[in-house]
Amino acid sequence: MDKEKARELAFKYAIKNAALHGGKANEGAVMGKLKALFPDALIPELITLAKNSVEKTNTLSLQEIQVQFEEFEKTGFELQVREKEPGLPNLAWAEQEPVVTRFAPNPSGYMHLGHCRAAITSAEFAKKYNGKFILRFDDTDPKVKKPIPKADQAFKEDLAWLGYKPNQIVFASDRFELYYAFLRKLLEIQKAYVCTCNNEQFKALKKKGNACPCRNLTEKEQLERFEKMLRHELKEGQAVVRIKTDLKHPDPSVRDWWAAKIVDKPEYAPAKKRVVFPSYNFASAIDDHELGITLIIRSQQHAQNSSKQKFLYDYFGWKYPHVMNTGIVMVKGIVLSKSEMLEKIKQKHFLGAEDPRIGTVKAFRKKGFKPSVIKEAILEIGAKPQDVILSLEKLEDWNRQIIDPIAHRIVFLQEPVELVVKNAPAFMAKLCKHPDFPQKGFKKYALKKGTQQFWIEQKQAVQLKKGQTVQLKQAYQVKITHSNKHRLEAEFVGTTFQKGLPIVHWLLPSEKVNVEIVMGDASTKKGVAEKILSTYKEGTPLQFEKLGFVVIEKSGKQNVKCRYTHP
Repeated sequence: MDKEKARELAFKYAIKNAALHGGKANEGAVMGKLKALFPDALIPELITLAKNSVEKTNTLSLQEIQVQFEEFEKTGFELQVREKEPGLPNLAWAEQEPVVTRFAPNPSGYMHLGHCRAAITSAEFAKKYNGKFILRFDDTDPKVKKPIPKADQAFKEDLAWLGYKPNQIVFASDRFELYYAFLRKLLEIQKAYVCTCNNEQFKALKKKGNACPCRNLTEKEQLERFEKMLRHELKEGQAVVRIKTDLKHPDPSVRDWWAAKIVDKPEYAPAKKRVVFPSYNFASAIDDHELGITLIIRSQQHAQNSSKQKFLYDYFGWKYPHVMNTGIVMVKGIVLSKSEMLEKIKQKHFLGAEDPRIGTVKAFRKKGFKPSVIKEAILEIGAKPQDVILSLEKLEDWNRQIIDPIAHRIVFLQEPVELVVKNAPAFMAKLCKHPDFPQKGFKKYALKKGTQQFWIEQKQAVQLKKGQTVQLKQAYQVKITHSNKHRLEAEFVGTTFQKGLPIVHWLLPSEKVNVEIVMGDASTKKGVAEKILSTYKEGTPLQFEKLGFVVIEKSGKQNVKCRYTHP
């Protein structure tokens, strides 16, 4: 970060903020701009810059601020999104081989930011090399991992929102006969066996690096046992298919790992028609070969899968795909644990897959985040083995850069208080839809002659004192003649803008719509807003002045439901 340039920009935005808000700059507003401009800078440095620029600005008179503002306005204020190179390395081998990737979620939960690292990097590598991206559902678990309803549709929708359409969609549960065929081949070539030892007995042998008696049975005996498994003549716990590996392997979990087992009473469809179920490692290894996968991106915690699966590839004479092991993704203050999400949704503690407190793709979409923010975050961290803690504030900053220029401003009052202005002239108030872009138009309100009723926010109302003159934003000045927390009265003063007066946000009782906002902690704020709010379509990002950015969740003529995005 160029400190001199940063200092210059901090002062520039402090001047702008002060010019638009009655001569006083706000440190938080300047900080937001600096974080957007310098996302890699140290936060303490930015805090100091924001603080110093605001202090310097607030020592100036309103006239001096206006002069500076007009000077700066000539060169423009808009933020430029920083150009970044994607965090994806070049693949030297891609010149000789096609790049075929896969995203293989278990459909027992919703797609979240943890999934996004594998999904986005896999899709982007395929895109980069004009390859193929496959969505494969690992849906063969008959008991432990219950599929959520319409999981395939949910994942496809989330991927589509992120900008990806798989070239092929595969369900592991449709491929049982394929897995059985390869299990038979392994038994025939004596690279697998059907073990009928009890679990404790086998564990003891494995720990010592010794073979169990089943390992050396003939091909015919192994195949007969396997057919008995398929016919359910052998029951759950009585037989397991194991892959012959190295019994002295340093990782005990690799030693003769299990490839298929019997489940007497499968609980989850579509597996109910089966009683012999492949392990994840076996099914995914077979599918990776059969689907032509050449690049696997998986979590570092599953790195041992390669050690297990390579035995299969060696036995069949196949070439193992290239592998990138990535770290896990975490976000402070956001729940990413699938089990915790599902349990709290079940308990009604969370609102569902779109609860703002969880890190699902659906939740970020519902809150009004743009898909490019998620993609940029994932591509920045890349396919590296390190665990990463994403900053929610950084995601918000990136999203703010995108929506701030397009979000119209709306007056929202949570606790409206009546302000009655007497002896007022007829006046056409014009409020900018966006203060930085006058070309976006104005909201026009015809204020009547004589007595005009307004609503203002109670928090601001209680700060106004009898005898105080204030500026009704983009309207006229009034002098408070009576004040309490329930009602205020004032006399008209004038229409010529007076610098230095407190700016009061207002709306007309006859031009309002009821609003309900789901906040970031899942609480609800209710209030009223300008009636123009009802004309915006669902999904439209807006900024509620004095509150933050929101997105329209459900529009209506009298009632509008919104979801809070971020400050």
